[in-house]
Amino acid sequence: REHLSTRLLHIYLGFGDDKTTAKGTIRMSETTNLYSIISVYADKLFDEVYKDKNKPVRKISYDFDSLVSENVEQYDLFSNNEKIEKEKKLTRSILNIQDKFGKNALLKGIDLKDSATQRDRNRMVGGHNG
Repeated sequence: REHLSTRLLHIYLGFGDDKTTAKGTIRMSETTNLYSIISVYADKLFDEVYKDKNKPVRKISYDFDSLVSENVEQYDLFSNNEKIEKEKKLTRSILNIQDKFGKNALLKGIDLKDSATQRDRNRMVGGHNG
């Protein structure tokens, strides 16, 4: 499994009743695939795009562009390389367990609630019945 990294993040929001949409793009200063870094940019972008807080959000989609091999990741001089390597090792361990035992082998606690759909979606092809 090749691990890919990105520098460009897009967000698309779909709103409730009136079917309007909003979108935005943010360029990250580093090329990465680490959740801890991407989530900061995703939160910032969401706050910029979601201006009318009274509108209920119906759909959120994130899209990553300009994907490259993990080998060309770039971090600045102030990056904590030990923390980065620790997160990468944890992510690879999770992926290896899921490859060996299935996607439902490791789940977040919220995915165990009765109303959660992740366990069912993991059994589907691409998240759909197939």
